Amino acid sequence: MIALEPTPRPELSLEEAVQSALSRSGIGDTSNNFNGVRMSLEIPEFWSKIKPVRTYEEYIRNKYERRPDIADRVLKESDKVFVANYDVAVAKINDAIGTGVGNEEQAQKVQLFCEEARKVVVDFCGTIERN
Repeated sequence: MIALEPTPRPELSLEEAVQSALSRSGIGDTSNNFNGVRMSLEIPEFWSKIKPVRTYEEYIRNKYERRPDIADRVLKESDKVFVANYDVAVAKINDAIGTGVGNEEQAQKVQLFCEEARKVVVDFCGTIERN
């Protein structure tokens, strides 16, 4: 039997990585930042474990923690209006979470703000040309 060795994927160049991060799919991925909250809201036992959502900068720096050069360029080249709208939406989510989700009314409020944040991402992605 022949053992197959995994072939490492070639690392993207800085330029390719930045272009990918700022593409429609790359920006769309930023909604992953609050998708975990949305899913956790469906299970009341998870409510107390819901953590605040990262700002855009925090999300990007975390995503590219092994390549801070990519994070720096992505942050520099990101649309400032989008980033401001994204961070306002995230602040609403975090304000609604407070010190933890404790009841159905609060969970519904957090869910509403997660939907608003998702809409910020979707609307902005609609303005980005497909490559």
